[in-house]
Amino acid sequence: MALWIWLSFDPDPVGRLSAQIGFFLLALIHALFKLWLGADASHEFAASRLNGTLELLLSTPLQTREVAAGMMSAFRRRFLGPLLALLLLDATLVAKFLFLNNRTAAFVAGAGAVMLLVDSYCLCWVGLWRGLVARDSTRAVLATVWRLLILPWIFFAGGAGIFLHSTVAEFAGLWLFLGVLNDLVFVVNAKDFFKAHFRTMALRPFGQKPPSVESKWSPMNWEEEPDR
Repeated sequence: MALWIWLSFDPDPVGRLSAQIGFFLLALIHALFKLWLGADASHEFAASRLNGTLELLLSTPLQTREVAAGMMSAFRRRFLGPLLALLLLDATLVAKFLFLNNRTAAFVAGAGAVMLLVDSYCLCWVGLWRGLVARDSTRAVLATVWRLLILPWIFFAGGAGIFLHSTVAEFAGLWLFLGVLNDLVFVVNAKDFFKAHFRTMALRPFGQKPPSVESKWSPMNWEEEPDR
């Protein structure tokens, strides 16, 4: 399928029907991979709490950072191969478009590759945190997908509505900027929360509402500077 997509791409990304189908299938494969990764990461701790594995993990002398490192290592073993295959396909498309002197199409394909890489890393962290705090795995998956895969498109729709007369490359740049910015905000919070509140959240019984935690950027955590 990947080879067919590559061969069917037209120098004009919105040109012939075969090019449009190829572009759609490539975007669909990216989306399905992200959903697969996000669902797996979000399901991990939610399922572990249900079957008692999380309690066994808490009984070990492992530190929070070691737990996080182990989970990320497991994600790399499962998803690094498919991710590299997709990135190779994207790089091939970029090279083909550059060879055909279509810089706009090359930029769009490159933006998709960058977003795939950034999303993949952030989905792991945000999925772990949402799986830890959600009452069940379904809510964890929905929360992760909403934050990283749906919310950026809402921001982009708003931005595209403001800059209606932009070029395709400018729209792709806007989408990339908003997507990366959105991911960074959520992944920084997820990593901070995970490292600070892992054991508190892990000890919460299955199905119980999690206690409220505040971001380090919240006004509740701002400290007044001492008077000099």
